[in-house]
Formats: sequence, structure tokens, C-alpha cells
Amino acid sequence: MVQGGVLPTGRTGRDSDNYWLYATSGNTQPNSRNGSATDANSANYFYNDNSTNGYNGGYAVNDSTTLPTGTALTDGGAFSLADSYYGTYDQNGNVWEWNETVISTGRGVRGGAWNDTEDKLRASYRNYFSPSSQYSYVGFRIMMIPSQLQSG
Repeated sequence: MVQGGVLPTGRTGRDSDNYWLYATSGNTQPNSRNGSATDANSANYFYNDNSTNGYNGGYAVNDSTTLPTGTALTDGGAFSLADSYYGTYDQNGNVWEWNETVISTGRGVRGGAWNDTEDKLRASYRNYFSPSSQYSYVGFRIMMIPSQLQSG
């Protein structure tokens, strides 16, 4: 469903077409950094550009190519500027998000995870897992529609 009957359009400083490769509202590969209130194009995933610049050094949560200890997840909304047209956050990276698509004997997922590379973050990339399996990089999104809560 399109919000208000209007197709998404670019925002100031973002790509201006109506469909983006990444859920950060852009067609440019997101930066890999551990949350960002200053970068509108960042996500929690693995990207190493071999440059010592404080980001894109591997896993977002530790800026290293060494597997993170403990959890590699970030809190919801950690990438407060990297929202979609619809105002949702963190749809790229963190965890694959279940959807209702049935693929082979599994259920569809989208968005890529903290341990994936940028090609799996693209909107066109599909994946699936067995619904009976458990992984630290597969989850789901809980959301509400405020207008329905107010009218009920």
C-alpha cells in the first residue's frame, strides 16, 4: 500500500528516483557503522573498504574483520537517519526479516543481516530459511499503525 496514494520520492541529499536499491532511501551502498545519528546511509552489516576511517572496517558493531563477541545486533532505531520513505528503520542489516513469501520448502526473508555483505542488502535480493530453524541473524519486525489504534 502506498502511503497517502503518493509514490516515494527522493529527499534532500538522497537519490531522487521512486524505488531504491537499499532501505536507507538510496541507491548508494550503505556505510557499515555501529549506529549513526549523523549518516543517513548506514546499516549494521559487514563491509570492509580497507581504509582506517572509523567505519566500513568490517562488522559494523566493532569496526573490525574479527567476528564480534556477544551480540552483533544493534537496538531498533540505532540508525536514526537511515529511515525508509515510510518511516521504518533498520531494514537493512541487523537481522533478516521474515515475510509471508513461500520459497521452495522455506519462508522468505529480506534485508540482509549483520554478518552479510552489501549485495544481500539490496531490495532485489531474496533469501529463505526453514521456519523451524533458529539463527541469531533471522528475526521479525513488530509494528503498529497509529491511526488504527486511535480509531479503535
